[in-house]
Amino acid sequence: MNTLINSNQNQLYKDYYKRKRIAIIMEESNNSAIILIPSIPNKDNQNEWLKIGGNSALFYKYLIAPRLNKKPPVLHPDTDLNCRFKNGIIAIHWQDIFIKNMTNLGFKYKIESDLLIFNLKHKYSSAEIKKLRQKDIEEKNKTNQLLKPPHTIPELYGLFLVLAQTLPNKIRKMDEYYRNSFGLTLNHTLTYIFELYIATVNNQIDKETAKQSFLKAVNKMHAILIILNENHALDYSTEQRLGILFQDIKNTIERHFKAQK
Repeated sequence: MNTLINSNQNQLYKDYYKRKRIAIIMEESNNSAIILIPSIPNKDNQNEWLKIGGNSALFYKYLIAPRLNKKPPVLHPDTDLNCRFKNGIIAIHWQDIFIKNMTNLGFKYKIESDLLIFNLKHKYSSAEIKKLRQKDIEEKNKTNQLLKPPHTIPELYGLFLVLAQTLPNKIRKMDEYYRNSFGLTLNHTLTYIFELYIATVNNQIDKETAKQSFLKAVNKMHAILIILNENHALDYSTEQRLGILFQDIKNTIERHFKAQK
């Protein structure tokens, strides 16, 4: 039974990455559409989530979302193992509601290569697209300066940010038993890691203490992942992504603090 479940799950991911690869290629020359990628169906086989990347994400964030009276969406780093949008992605919940809202604004759509494509009825110039991209960069830089600790370990901080962007969302989607049993510990440990990072870069603890504390915290999370993995509480892609991420973090900790001695 587990073999059949894993086989079906693997096929869903193959189909998803196929759609995403096509969208990435289309975005290279996209100047007049919002191209949406249906994410992996939930356990009831419903396509709840859509993902937007490339120029489509900029068009939606700055041109469409304000017309829907929505708060400007955040372009999150793309943490997929394969086929990543370099400038990030926007996740849209409830496909049917999104289609209805776009239709009410007068935009028509078609389905091509299993992608949902809305025609914006206007071709944006390279200069206009560049301006939108620059606006997004400036907003991110402004936010980063407000939140970023004054002294950083860039590679390690980047990995922690990926972990922060990935883990809470996956915990939220776990079955209630596993979420209640392990989710709180994972979130508390994630918060502790950032507290430890801030203390480290501000020279409030010594390097060796920081190293051992980081490794202990990451090992705790890794141990929980093993338990969740054995009980199929997370999907295969998430298990693989987090496993690689934990190993990258451990290697970076060892490398950085060895160099600091």
